[in-house]
Amino acid sequence: PSLQGAMPTELLLVFKRTWFRFVNPASLNRFSAKCYILACACIWSFGVFLIGPINIQRQGWGWWATAFNAAFPTVCLAQMMLNWLLIRTQQRRFVGEPLQMQGEFVLNPNDPEKVHFRKTKDNQQASKKAGSSIVPELYNAYNASQPIPMPQNNPKFKRTIAEDHKYSYLSYKPCFTCRQWRPPRTHHCPLCDICVVKRDHHCFFSGTCIGEGNERFFLVFLFYAVLAATYASVHCILYMVMNFVPRLGLAATLLPVTIAQAFTGSASWQDCILVFTGYCLGFFEPLLLGFLMEHAELISRGGLLSLEVKEKLPIKSSLKPAEALRRVFGERWWLNLLLPVHWIYPTPSEDPNWPHLRLWKDVKVTLMPVNYADLSQRIRLAA
Repeated sequence: PSLQGAMPTELLLVFKRTWFRFVNPASLNRFSAKCYILACACIWSFGVFLIGPINIQRQGWGWWATAFNAAFPTVCLAQMMLNWLLIRTQQRRFVGEPLQMQGEFVLNPNDPEKVHFRKTKDNQQASKKAGSSIVPELYNAYNASQPIPMPQNNPKFKRTIAEDHKYSYLSYKPCFTCRQWRPPRTHHCPLCDICVVKRDHHCFFSGTCIGEGNERFFLVFLFYAVLAATYASVHCILYMVMNFVPRLGLAATLLPVTIAQAFTGSASWQDCILVFTGYCLGFFEPLLLGFLMEHAELISRGGLLSLEVKEKLPIKSSLKPAEALRRVFGERWWLNLLLPVHWIYPTPSEDPNWPHLRLWKDVKVTLMPVNYADLSQRIRLAA
């Protein structure tokens, strides 16, 4: 009886180990880019060569519809792939002042005999396991009204061990992985293994972080991805209503039913791929639209980061939306929708002290460690 009771527990442990071995941020980062390229190729080929021509023929549209069906998806795909490549290649790695270490402590640049941050074993392990944008570090907005400059000439960084892990959100902080000081709003990505200025999030489909160097290409990519997904969804719905459902029945819109019909010969495997493509469009279109609307809101609020808004950090930006848009795209932002013009109108360099940002109340912000088993642990904000 004891062995019988232990079997489900052992099987559950084996399942968990297998699941988290393959389904974790590192695996997603490795395979998502390949899945993205495959999905784009499938959706484009089905829309241009199969679903689109059938819908156009049934509706009786003329040659202009055929030409538009060939040109519009191709332009969207070309823009998406071009900006996707630029997202991957234009990521900027921050290289800062190196840390002076003494054992597990960081030396104070002004007084090497005093230490002000302790590298604990728990923090070291959590840094290796962290799989999201959250990095295990603690901030204390003890001087929230003013940004804190680099610690070399700042007497406030003369700390003792009792003041460990206390940093303002708008101050320089140490990165133990890169062993360097990093400016405000610069975060270390455990997947890219670099520090990124103005890091918003890690994009699994590009395999890179979205930050100061590639944010403009990410937004253009989202714009054309939303257009392409909307166009493909319209044609997919028309095809389902006029061709698929009359031929196979409404139940065939469920993927298991379509697969069963394919085994019996009443449906083709091409129909299974079409149904699966429809599910992908239904999932990704609202996701892409939500991302685009979220970043438009962030720009309208003065160029805040999604982390700062989602975790309700008490931070304000004095930038107007037009200025925030210019700091992302450079001058003549609309040209980026046609061709990448970053070499003509580069993104303006940001002041590392972010003078346009202010914390509007004194709070203690705790960034909790995040591991694969419990991704629900997030920032804890306590007044």
